[in-house]
Amino acid sequence: MPHRTDPEPSSTDWHAQELLLMREVMKLVGRSLAPAFVLREMLHLMSELLGLNRGRMVLADEGSPGQTRDQRTASIRHAYGLTAGQVASGVYRWGEGITGRVLQTGLPAIVQDVDAEPLFLFRCVPRSQLPPQTVAFIALPIEVNGATIGVLALGWVTQGGRPPRADHARLGRVAHRAGAAWVDAA
Repeated sequence: MPHRTDPEPSSTDWHAQELLLMREVMKLVGRSLAPAFVLREMLHLMSELLGLNRGRMVLADEGSPGQTRDQRTASIRHAYGLTAGQVASGVYRWGEGITGRVLQTGLPAIVQDVDAEPLFLFRCVPRSQLPPQTVAFIALPIEVNGATIGVLALGWVTQGGRPPRADHARLGRVAHRAGAAWVDAA
């Protein structure tokens, strides 16, 4: 399915879309479907309903005995809008780039313009494969029992209207739900 590129909806439309997103996510979770399906479908809905594209869930890889947290890696495990090759390239060390910083600190990151952010790695999607407009990026920690186990990250073309920070609370709730779905799968 194509990604949204139409003009930004009004704030009233965003509220309605947020409610629709949360209702659809909760329906998926309530069906007790396989967690991998639920997580991918969450990313799909964020793309279709909110125009938040190239969604990915980066989750901690199993560490080796004696490995410090800074030596650990995390990989893209669920994605929507990325090719298999892009997913395979999505491996991060704690502290590396925007995603690695969120893993390390447990704090969200909002990048208003990826071209202006030196920590943005363009690892999964080279800049030449992104739309020519200004692209924003948000990365939120996925936490379980107070520990960061991964990152929910999405990008979108900023076309005026809503500022990137407008999605922070909405996506924080989705990241929380993703953590709960991950625990349910374990």
